Amino acid sequence: MPFTLPHPGHAELDIKKSRFIACVEAVPSRAAALQRVAELKAAHPGAAHVCWALLAGGHSAANDDGEPSGTAGRPMLDVLRHQQLEGVL
Repeated sequence: MPFTLPHPGHAELDIKKSRFIACVEAVPSRAAALQRVAELKAAHPGAAHVCWALLAGGHSAANDDGEPSGTAGRPMLDVLRHQQLEGVL
């Protein structure tokens, strides 16, 4: 049985002078998820990469946004699947 999130989660981590910002949020559809990704890119214009994964509305997708192929978006997607989440970015 798939689960969704009752509220968004956010975290930040600094590693070797790099700042990582993690966001996980409920989304109703792929379109809503892509809109949220655009908002996050606008909110962090200095970000070198905005990697993401989604499971929503029967769609799944992942994007490494310039990171080496398969090293960011796909692992995030695997975590969402492992946690049996649906409607999440």
